Amino acid sequence: MFDAAPPPVALVRLLGGPHWVFGPPFVDVVAATMVDFLRAELDDDPDAPAALAIDGNQPGLATLQRR
Repeated sequence: MFDAAPPPVALVRLLGGPHWVFGPPFVDVVAATMVDFLRAELDDDPDAPAALAIDGNQPGLATLQRR
């Protein structure tokens, strides 16, 4: 789906994440990246893309791919 979706697209991969990610330690990554993406796309917040890059790339927890 990521490859077929028109940009802007962001894919956060949770490393070793369970099916239910709304618990520690993944809930913070999921919440922050969702808010960052929505701020960027709906509010045109110029700081949101940089926040998304930071929040979506957490060593040992998550990686972010976007286009």
